[in-house]
Amino acid sequence: MKYYLTGSTGFLGKQFLNQFIKQKKKPLICIVNKIPKKSNPVSYITYKDFLDQPLQNEYILFHVAGQIKGSSKAILNFNFELSKLLLNKCKKEKCRKFIFISSYDVETDKNTIYAKSKLLFESYLIKHLSDKFLIIRPSVIFGKNDNKNFGMLFKFIKTSPVIPLMGETKFRPVYRNDVIQFILDNFESATGIYTLVSSQIVTLKEIIKTYVKANNLKRWIISLPFKLKKPKTKINITKNTNRLVIYTKIQILDWITQDKETIKPEKYS
Repeated sequence: MKYYLTGSTGFLGKQFLNQFIKQKKKPLICIVNKIPKKSNPVSYITYKDFLDQPLQNEYILFHVAGQIKGSSKAILNFNFELSKLLLNKCKKEKCRKFIFISSYDVETDKNTIYAKSKLLFESYLIKHLSDKFLIIRPSVIFGKNDNKNFGMLFKFIKTSPVIPLMGETKFRPVYRNDVIQFILDNFESATGIYTLVSSQIVTLKEIIKTYVKANNLKRWIISLPFKLKKPKTKINITKNTNRLVIYTKIQILDWITQDKETIKPEKYS
C-alpha cells in the first residue's frame, strides 16, 4: 500500500505530512508542481508524472491541496478540473480510497467561487467513486503559521490601533492538528461526508478581544452599524452528509491565550 498527498507545502498539508509520518510510520509520497532540491526523508512526484505514469500497486490519495485566492477561472481550474484528473486516474487504478478536504463553506457560504468549486468536485466524486471516498468539511481552521483566515486578522490587529467590527459574525473554528488527527484516526474505516466543527461558538469580537488581551495590546474596537457577512453557525446537513462531528480538543480562545510555541503535534504521540 502506498500513500500520496497533495498540498504538502500548505498550511494544512505541511502539518499533515509531519503527523502522518510520525504516527503511521509509513512513507508518504508528495505530489507537487516542482520537486524541491532537498527531498529527504520525503519522496516527491510531480502532478504531471503522477497523472501520466500508471500505478500498479494499491494506494490511498489524500487530496489536501486547494486554491482560495486568484481569479475565478484559476480557482475553478485547480479545485475542480485538476481534482477531476486525479479522480479519473484513481478510477482506472487500484486506488483504495480518495480522501478529499472540502470546506464548511459549501454549507454556509455557497455563493463564493471557492465554495462552488469544492461543491462541484464533491458531487463529481460522489457520482464516480461510489463508497471509496471520504470527504471532510472542516469549519474555518486555525493554528500556528496561518497566513490566511485568523492569521490575517491577527496581523491586522498587531499593526492597527483601531479595529472596525462589522456585525456579530460567529464561528465554530477547528484547530489544524485536530482536523488532521480526525483524518488519521478515521481515513481507513470511514466513508462519506463529515462536517467538522468545534463545540465552541465564538464571535469575531470575542476572538479580537482575547487576542488583544493575550498580547497586551491597546486597541479601540469600533462596532459599525451593518453586517459584513452572515453568521457561520447554522449547519445545513445535506442529503449526502453522513455525519456532523463536533471534534476539537483545542478551542481557539484557549489557544490564543496560550504560548503558541508550546502547542506542537507531539501532543498526539
